[in-house]
Amino acid sequence: MWLYPRRMRRHIHRLTVSWSTHRVFLRAYRRDTGQFRQDLLYHQAQQEPSARIAVLIHGVNQIEKLMSHCTVSFEAMPVLATRGGLPWPFLAMSRICLESAARLCYVLDDNVGPDQRLMRFAALLAWSNVEARKAASASLRTAGNTVSDFQAHVDAEASQLRKQMYAAGFDVDSGLSVVKDRSGVNRPESASLNLVDTLERQFPGVGEGYYRRSSGFVHGAPWALALAQGWLGADVSSPRLSATVVTDAFLLVGVAVNNAIQLSASYSGIPFRLVTKRLTRILDMTQGELRRLNEPRVRQPHLGPARALSPKWAAMVARAWGHEPASESTVADREDPGSTG
Repeated sequence: MWLYPRRMRRHIHRLTVSWSTHRVFLRAYRRDTGQFRQDLLYHQAQQEPSARIAVLIHGVNQIEKLMSHCTVSFEAMPVLATRGGLPWPFLAMSRICLESAARLCYVLDDNVGPDQRLMRFAALLAWSNVEARKAASASLRTAGNTVSDFQAHVDAEASQLRKQMYAAGFDVDSGLSVVKDRSGVNRPESASLNLVDTLERQFPGVGEGYYRRSSGFVHGAPWALALAQGWLGADVSSPRLSATVVTDAFLLVGVAVNNAIQLSASYSGIPFRLVTKRLTRILDMTQGELRRLNEPRVRQPHLGPARALSPKWAAMVARAWGHEPASESTVADREDPGSTG
């Protein structure tokens, strides 16, 4: 078994445990340091402070959900890679983690002011409600009070959000799709964040390409699945991922998680030296693995079935497909499309 995913599994688990413990004992959001405290004081000094603070607190709660989703998904990536070598679910999970981290980094961007950030909190809340309303509408065909209760809750939340946003100085359309600053000073924020453009801005040159490829795996696009097929016998393929593809995924997602954790720590006002060491260790180990894989004559490990069929089974497969039997050496040496993905 390729040892790198196993080491990543151990180090990522240590990271997530350290991060969770760190935030609890250092009282995230309750310290005088951090951008959250500054935002809170700023909005308390504005008109209609109660509405602004309500949006701020509600938004922070949503950010915490994103942070949990991000770290749990990150920890799941090496589990998928080591428990049976599940290559395609591994890439799907990498997209889940990357999306959560990218959305969190967008909202907590420290280059925007408190008003613009509050609008991003509001847009995040609006997006979540829009998705909930879609789910409720789709469930109306199902009998039972649970569905109707869910619909009523979502509608009540939408009404409350509109009132809070209007009182906070923002205008929203009937569908909660766009949040606008009534004063016109800050640019509008869309509830539907364009993650392709967002990731390209966060990772110039690679963000869009990786997102579209991982999206192909999530949606079952044949072109994306073809990038991860390896050959077992004559004309028989099986899901496989080359070591370079796996390590590239860990590197990009690792950087995204690193950015999300740093912004979250900075916003909530907690120091995170131990967490930084664990993050640095993960990124250094990943970059070292990529350098090793790029060395001449290093055989590419794979996730998924990595061995060719035995000569007996290869011959049977070849006959079933109407071909001459392929030798085991020919099958093993066939180029693996996953190595280019």
